[in-house]
Formats: sequence, structure tokens, C-alpha cells
Amino acid sequence: MSSTPEIVVRFSAAVECRRDESSPLGLTLSGRTAADELAHLAFLCPAPSEFPAQLEAPTVERLSPQQFRISSGERSFLISAAQSYLHRDVSAQFRRAVPQRSAPLIKRLFWRMVLGAASHPLGRWWLARREQE
Repeated sequence: MSSTPEIVVRFSAAVECRRDESSPLGLTLSGRTAADELAHLAFLCPAPSEFPAQLEAPTVERLSPQQFRISSGERSFLISAAQSYLHRDVSAQFRRAVPQRSAPLIKRLFWRMVLGAASHPLGRWWLARREQE
């Protein structure tokens, strides 16, 4: 195992810290990363007794498989957790990588006519009659 800490996540702004004594995930950090992704980092541990409700741009490092350090400015916290779970919202990167394709003109016109007909009583009658045939 390497002796240098591994950076798990580096937040870029204020982070909400939620302690939950009724859940196995005792501590959850939620905020934006340097890549402007929304990230949630949850620790499988007992809720820390003294932990602030908010940290400013913290960095989370894995010191060992079950030891984590959360550093924010001059403050530093050690967390012992069996596991950590990092969830990132990558929808913006996905949309950039896979651009949305617009529907073909014929298909858009067809559905506009069908929906327009369905919004009028005479159109509903005609559509119901077509369905029976």
C-alpha cells in the first residue's frame, strides 16, 4: 500500500455536511467539485459527534482503507469508515458527449396533427372512428 494519501474528492465551494444517527451512512458531504459536478460523498460510519454543518471547499483524502481525512482551510477531521460512496452528477458531460438528436420534420408534423385533432371534439370522433376500422 502506498504511503501517500489518495484524494477521493476535492470540493470547490461550500459543502453541506449531514450527520445521520439513524442511518448506517453517518456522514454525507454534498457540494460542487472543481469540474462543476454535483457530488455526494457518504461514509459508512457512526455519525461523528462534533462535525460542522458546513465546510468551505474541503478536500477528502483516503489515508488507509478505512481512514479518511477531511481538510478545509485550517481545519482537519479524521473519519474512520468501513466504506465511502462517491456519487457524481455527470449529466452535463453526458449531454456534451452525446448531443440530442431532433425528431425528423415528418414525424413532428404527424404528431402535431394527431394531437391537434385529439384536442377538438370532431377530431376525437374521427380518431375514434379510425380506431374501430
